[in-house]
Amino acid sequence: FRYVELVGLNEETKEMIVNDLDSVKGWAIQQPFDENDSYFEASGSDEALLLNILYDFCKYTIKATNQDVFVDSQARERAPYEGDLLVNSNTSYSIHSNYSLARHSNEWLIDNPTWPNDYTLFSIEMSYWDFMYTGNSDSIEKYFNALEKKLTTKVVYEDEKTGLIYVD
Repeated sequence: FRYVELVGLNEETKEMIVNDLDSVKGWAIQQPFDENDSYFEASGSDEALLLNILYDFCKYTIKATNQDVFVDSQARERAPYEGDLLVNSNTSYSIHSNYSLARHSNEWLIDNPTWPNDYTLFSIEMSYWDFMYTGNSDSIEKYFNALEKKLTTKVVYEDEKTGLIYVD
């Protein structure tokens, strides 16, 4: 977390906290992660070493950032975006066998789309990947109409320099 604000404390509790900061405990939202779900090790060259570093980095990133939905960054907006979900989910599919966070994140974004117009198509692609990895069509069936609408809705673009509005 970045900061904590404690509101409405009585003087006794404030003094206790000031004198013993360890008395304040927090909790984390994080999905279970099994380190043994995947393993990768290349050998024989500098390129192989680089692949090992990249794999470890990707695996740690998914483990460290798998909260209630996949987000763009733990340090910036900490909000879900379809483009970031595309990367995080496909990485997640490759390193562990719990696919529920990817599905939940995609379904949340179908219901709560973000502003980049081109990102709307990523929900369709992520629904496809969810089906390919899980073999479960429940999400596609539930969100079929919303996904279809993402393909047929007119998209409005405003050119910031000219103020002109374009409709595709």
